[in-house]
Amino acid sequence: MPVETEFNFVSKGSKDVSNFNKKIEPRKDLYQTSYQNNNNIIIINKIDSQFITKLFIYFIQQFDMQHRPIVHCLIRKYILNSKRNPTKIFNQILQCDLRRYFTSLIGFCYEFGIGTIVDNKLAYEMYISATQDNIENSLGLDGLDATLRSNTTLSVNNIETLLSPIFLKSYRINNHFIGQFCLSSMFYYGKYVKKDETRSFLLLSTLTQEGSVRAQVTLGECYYEGSGIKKDEKKAFKLVASSAKKGNLVGKFLLGYCYQKGIGVEEDIKLGFQWYLEAAEGGNINSMHRVGDCYYDGRGTPKDDKKALEYFIKSAEEGLDVAWTDVGFCHLNGVGTEGSIRDENKAFKYYLKSAEDGSAYGQCKVGLCCIHGLGTKFNIEKAIYWLNKSKENGNTDAERLLSEFIIMLI
Repeated sequence: MPVETEFNFVSKGSKDVSNFNKKIEPRKDLYQTSYQNNNNIIIINKIDSQFITKLFIYFIQQFDMQHRPIVHCLIRKYILNSKRNPTKIFNQILQCDLRRYFTSLIGFCYEFGIGTIVDNKLAYEMYISATQDNIENSLGLDGLDATLRSNTTLSVNNIETLLSPIFLKSYRINNHFIGQFCLSSMFYYGKYVKKDETRSFLLLSTLTQEGSVRAQVTLGECYYEGSGIKKDEKKAFKLVASSAKKGNLVGKFLLGYCYQKGIGVEEDIKLGFQWYLEAAEGGNINSMHRVGDCYYDGRGTPKDDKKALEYFIKSAEEGLDVAWTDVGFCHLNGVGTEGSIRDENKAFKYYLKSAEDGSAYGQCKVGLCCIHGLGTKFNIEKAIYWLNKSKENGNTDAERLLSEFIIMLI
């Protein structure tokens, strides 16, 4: 159960973020419209205002539904599937008069390089800006969120609805929460700031006390890992189980993990599978992949290779790039394929797709295929290229294979 640890820290020394809470002059070269809300005129870009607002709503929804490491892939995919340029969208968010509502998204773009270069300093400052918007949350972090978490919200095309008082308040509440959550992650990983797991835990604990179910899930992970607090598997299980029963999909995934591994509770692989399946059906992508694993291994459910392949494909199509390597594996070995036919060409096709989507494991697989001529022609240059890409992305196997391969060539 790897910690994705992610809270309520306000820096006293941040000096560059105050302007994000001030009104700016709108760009004159963009076609604009205005909307009056409680005697305040909000000027927005007519062409992209709906998209930018819906992008933030989508960001909120996925942040609640998914494990944090996959969210940046989904944001990129959402922008590209809408046939928009990530760089242009990012720049328009910076110019938008509503940007003070979206500082957590801006920080997220800086942290993961969405439409801009990676800049952890600016990411940190944007997250700080979000936490400094201390809106009174009378409906609770996970109460008003229901306004935006409905799947029908993204189909709303009326700008007056998207900028209505209840929506604007919800943007602020969610922006504040996500900013704190992401800030905590920076402390956990030591991004820009000094690594501090204790501070991470305390910030996360604060969010949980404020009523955030999503933060409660990650707090449970901290207890499991002993991150910033003494390791306590029973406490971890209690927090995760509570979040799952409140409906959080990441909590359901982790509850399945606890039952299948016997963490803080007696092992029950069948019940664990049911929690994975429930989370997958709700839209959690990691759970879709884990259900595929269970069907392949026959863990908690009868072995079913066709269903395994089906769930691997589903999780890959939804945005889990590494899942394409499992699809490739199935085609390479005839697992769940029509007539159990092995197909090296299809296997390489899916390995390549995983590699191009950024999976270090997929990049390593493509490098090996190029070395062995598996589903493609033997190609030294491409083998070195993909193994090196995998190495740069942190795959230690690729580093070892690259060294061995180069020695062979000498």
